[in-house]
Amino acid sequence: MQQVIKAPFSRTEERIWSISADVIIVCVVMLIQSFFNFGYSSVLIALVCTAVTVAVEFAASKIAKIPLTLGDLSGVKSGLLLSMLLSPASPLWFAALAGLTCGLIRAAYIKKSAMPVIPAALAAGIISAVLPNIMFAYTAPAGLLSSVAGQSAVVSAKSSARWLMEGSVSPYSTFELFLGIAPGPIGASAIALCMCGFIYLCLKRSVNVYAVAAFVVECAVVAGAFPRGDYSVIESIFYELFSGSLIFCGVFFIGDKFTSPKHRVASMIYGVVAATLCILTRYLGIYEQTAWFVVIVMCLCSPLLEYFIWKVFKA
Repeated sequence: MQQVIKAPFSRTEERIWSISADVIIVCVVMLIQSFFNFGYSSVLIALVCTAVTVAVEFAASKIAKIPLTLGDLSGVKSGLLLSMLLSPASPLWFAALAGLTCGLIRAAYIKKSAMPVIPAALAAGIISAVLPNIMFAYTAPAGLLSSVAGQSAVVSAKSSARWLMEGSVSPYSTFELFLGIAPGPIGASAIALCMCGFIYLCLKRSVNVYAVAAFVVECAVVAGAFPRGDYSVIESIFYELFSGSLIFCGVFFIGDKFTSPKHRVASMIYGVVAATLCILTRYLGIYEQTAWFVVIVMCLCSPLLEYFIWKVFKA
């Protein structure tokens, strides 16, 4: 057991190993689906990204002369989460660069009891800003699951999120997007598995349920109120939720137990604000996926938000 301290208050002990293991299990299941959709490249990318992340953390522990932190599995969790956001078409050197970035972020806080940001989210933000052409270059699924929906082996690699950003109607059905059998990230596009993973994490008490619920509901409300392109209200809701990494980031980043607020009211406000910013940056931003940028900002604001809510309810 390891005590996790997050400003502005000291927290009770959290089972870091258990929560990390739960997230890893969900990511492995997503990786299996990605293997059937995109082939062995997804597995190689995930292995390289995770291995480099862990190696950098190991080296940082040795250099800083502190006990190894690998036993809590948080490094493996960070590397796997980041790999789920990468394209199955990514070259291995890019996966290594992503892992190096994530590992260096973790190394910067290796002597501290808690990290103010989610390493995978910050790393995704950095590499997508530096190399967006590689980050968002997707390949078409041509595996077993893609044949279920009648997909051919040659499909446009443009993701549904890209079609939305360009103001065009996505050629992929909500059924395909829900099952994750359309061009997209390795794991983040598997909406069905994201939802199943959320249920699993809820049962294991390894996710902030209030933050995730508020996030998803607010995303649906804003998407329905301001549909893009020629979509109807209902279509806009489903396509916005099922395109890109919105649901994935909501479950694994917004719902992160260590960076999201602990107070229920603060958690719900946290989720609502994050959702509003996610949809807004999607509409106005220059990237097809922007959720991780919002996560970075929200993580930094989380302690202030909870402090304010705590003062209000304890006044």
